[in-house]
Amino acid sequence: MSLIDASHCLTELAAGRTPERVFLLTGALALDELRTRTPLSRDLADAAEGLTILARGGKLDLNDEGRRRAAFLASAVHEAYRREVARTQSE
Repeated sequence: MSLIDASHCLTELAAGRTPERVFLLTGALALDELRTRTPLSRDLADAAEGLTILARGGKLDLNDEGRRRAAFLASAVHEAYRREVARTQSE
Protein backbone atom coordinates (compact mmCIF):
# COMPACT_ATOMS: atom_id res chain seq x y z
CA MET A 1 0.00 0.00 0.00
CA SER A 2 1.38 3.34 -0.90
CA LEU A 3 0.34 6.92 -0.80
CA ILE A 4 2.29 7.23 -4.05
CA ASP A 5 -0.28 4.89 -5.62
CA ALA A 6 -3.06 7.16 -4.35
CA SER A 7 -1.31 10.22 -5.76
CA HIS A 8 -0.79 8.41 -9.09
CA CYS A 9 -4.50 7.56 -9.31
CA LEU A 10 -5.49 11.15 -8.66
CA THR A 11 -3.02 12.33 -11.30
CA GLU A 12 -4.58 9.89 -13.77
CA LEU A 13 -8.05 11.21 -12.94
CA ALA A 14 -6.82 14.77 -13.39
CA ALA A 15 -5.61 13.83 -16.87
CA GLY A 16 -8.99 12.32 -17.71
CA ARG A 17 -7.76 8.75 -17.59
CA THR A 18 -9.05 5.79 -15.58
CA PRO A 19 -6.49 4.54 -13.05
CA GLU A 20 -5.61 0.86 -13.02
CA ARG A 21 -7.60 -1.08 -10.44
CA VAL A 22 -4.53 -2.35 -8.57
CA PHE A 23 -3.39 1.24 -7.95
CA LEU A 24 -6.91 2.23 -6.89
CA LEU A 25 -7.01 -0.57 -4.36
CA THR A 26 -3.56 0.06 -2.91
CA GLY A 27 -4.03 3.83 -2.91
CA ALA A 28 -7.41 3.63 -1.18
CA LEU A 29 -5.99 1.21 1.39
CA ALA A 30 -2.98 3.47 2.03
CA LEU A 31 -5.23 6.46 2.73
CA ASP A 32 -7.45 4.32 4.94
CA GLU A 33 -4.43 3.12 6.88
CA LEU A 34 -3.24 6.71 7.30
CA ARG A 35 -6.70 7.59 8.64
CA THR A 36 -6.25 5.01 11.41
CA ARG A 37 -3.09 6.75 12.61
CA THR A 38 -4.03 10.40 12.26
CA PRO A 39 -7.05 12.57 11.53
CA LEU A 40 -7.18 13.38 7.83
CA SER A 41 -7.50 16.89 6.48
CA ARG A 42 -10.59 17.59 4.41
CA ASP A 43 -8.51 17.25 1.25
CA LEU A 44 -7.07 13.87 2.21
CA ALA A 45 -10.51 12.68 3.32
CA ASP A 46 -11.91 13.73 -0.08
CA ALA A 47 -9.12 11.86 -1.84
CA ALA A 48 -9.77 8.77 0.27
CA GLU A 49 -13.50 8.88 -0.43
CA GLY A 50 -13.03 9.29 -4.18
CA LEU A 51 -10.56 6.44 -4.47
CA THR A 52 -12.74 4.21 -2.31
CA ILE A 53 -15.72 4.85 -4.60
CA LEU A 54 -13.63 3.89 -7.62
CA ALA A 55 -12.02 0.90 -5.92
CA ARG A 56 -15.49 -0.46 -5.14
CA GLY A 57 -16.42 -0.23 -8.80
CA GLY A 58 -18.18 3.13 -8.71
CA LYS A 59 -17.75 5.95 -11.18
CA LEU A 60 -16.65 9.56 -10.90
CA ASP A 61 -17.65 11.69 -13.86
CA LEU A 62 -15.22 14.56 -13.49
CA ASN A 63 -15.67 17.81 -15.37
CA ASP A 64 -12.85 20.35 -15.77
CA GLU A 65 -13.29 21.58 -12.20
CA GLY A 66 -13.28 18.00 -10.89
CA ARG A 67 -10.08 17.22 -12.78
CA ARG A 68 -8.43 20.35 -11.34
CA ARG A 69 -9.53 19.23 -7.86
CA ALA A 70 -8.07 15.75 -8.54
CA ALA A 71 -4.74 17.37 -9.51
CA PHE A 72 -4.77 19.40 -6.30
CA LEU A 73 -5.60 16.30 -4.25
CA ALA A 74 -2.75 14.42 -5.94
CA SER A 75 -0.39 17.12 -4.65
CA ALA A 76 -1.90 16.96 -1.17
CA VAL A 77 -1.50 13.17 -1.05
CA HIS A 78 2.08 13.42 -2.32
CA GLU A 79 2.84 15.92 0.45
CA ALA A 80 1.32 13.52 3.00
CA TYR A 81 3.64 10.84 1.60
CA ARG A 82 6.66 13.12 2.10
CA ARG A 83 5.58 13.79 5.70
CA GLU A 84 5.20 10.06 6.33
CA VAL A 85 8.67 9.36 4.94
CA ALA A 86 10.16 12.10 7.14
CA ARG A 87 8.28 10.76 10.17
CA THR A 88 9.50 7.20 9.68
CA GLN A 89 13.10 8.33 9.10
CA SER A 90 13.09 10.28 12.35
CA GLU A 91 11.92 7.27 14.40
